[in-house]
Amino acid sequence: MKRAAALVAALAVLAAVVWLVWPSTPEVRGQEQRIAVMDGPENDQRVELDTTYFAPEGGGRAPAVLLAHGFGGSKQSVRAQAVRLAGQGYAVLTWSARGFGRSTGQIALNSPDYEVKDVKQLIDWLAKRPEVRLDAQGDPRVGIAGGSYGGAIALMTAAHDPRVDAIVPMITWNDLSQALFPNGVFKKMWAGLFFSRGGPSVETQGLGALTAAPRPLSAQEARCGRFLPAVCEMYQQAAATGKATPEAIALLRESSPAAVAARIKAPTLLVQGQRDSLFTLAQADANAKAISSAGTPVEVVWFDGGHDGGNGEVDWLDELTLGWFDRHLRENAVTETADRFVITRDGGRDPGTRQRIRLHPGADRYPGLNGTSTAQIQLAGPDQNVVNPPGGSPPRSRRCRGWAGCSAAPRATSASPWTCRARARSSSRRRWRPRCSSRGRPPSRSGCGERAR
Repeated sequence: MKRAAALVAALAVLAAVVWLVWPSTPEVRGQEQRIAVMDGPENDQRVELDTTYFAPEGGGRAPAVLLAHGFGGSKQSVRAQAVRLAGQGYAVLTWSARGFGRSTGQIALNSPDYEVKDVKQLIDWLAKRPEVRLDAQGDPRVGIAGGSYGGAIALMTAAHDPRVDAIVPMITWNDLSQALFPNGVFKKMWAGLFFSRGGPSVETQGLGALTAAPRPLSAQEARCGRFLPAVCEMYQQAAATGKATPEAIALLRESSPAAVAARIKAPTLLVQGQRDSLFTLAQADANAKAISSAGTPVEVVWFDGGHDGGNGEVDWLDELTLGWFDRHLRENAVTETADRFVITRDGGRDPGTRQRIRLHPGADRYPGLNGTSTAQIQLAGPDQNVVNPPGGSPPRSRRCRGWAGCSAAPRATSASPWTCRARARSSSRRRWRPRCSSRGRPPSRSGCGERAR
């Protein structure tokens, strides 16, 4: 017994020593710096961009990736993804766009005269780094990825700078005027959220922000935050009238890939959310058609997410992004796939864990929103009652389960057979869904659409 105990103790000590001396994955560290750029219509406005550079692991020259953040974010928003890409051997540069984070300047909505010029100068900066692979003097092997606002700058930069070699724009727009004013209807809620996120900058960071005296705001800052005056005036007018002037439409289209997408030569992976009322699938569809019209390779992904919530599928999207850059920046044929169009589909729930199963079926070509063929389906059924309860949300509703529920004849019910109770549904955004049950009591004030039975 003593020998056995001594052997166990010795093995435990040996395991501890091996654990202590075993080489671990080195931590990826970022180099903070401020990069000065010149932009504006006359190239006379000096802006300092707050950036972080992650050198590639393994040494030697490597392709570079620019990671762009979404509206209201900063370089910190994409730090985790930058660390992962640097760990895979890429040189990665993140930055806070002008008007965001600790960068100076005002928000111009990815204008060719402002943000696009800024990113072109970041590409110039990468071309001077000894770790970055060059295709020619001043021409780094570089890709750009980003979501929403960051996705738009990827498209816009690729259209204006032929040095960009691959892009992965996610949940972004094709025509910002159409996205915010579809058929002339102002998306006031979304525009208001955008405008509120461009408020005055917070110059003091960390714990100091809790005790530092706030700097008095000028009248312009209080009214417009960090937006360019022209952008501010456009929003103020639209918020007051609910309509866009021709000048507003022109300004928004200047910041839209719609006018320049056909110039893009960089292979493009378009990722769009199936849960998005801001930048719908139609925006990605328009981008896909315009970019592919010039013969540029385009693939399209519809995933379970978007500005309205959903799962987000972060790990899967990171894999797709890495695979796209491996294929087009490293020319790694191993990552080649036959699918040009992939969607997320609900596969039910795992019987053991009760977690949702997400399937990713694909096709060898992107059919577009209109598909490849059309078919007519005859719909018929008896008249059915629809309830419109006072204060209901939605104001009127009819729910049925499956084709059988839609086609079955309604059964007679009492005058008020339904009551409603709210049940919270777990998601990235808290929502309340009316739920109905037959209790013989009148509907609650929260409202509930009757389901014909």
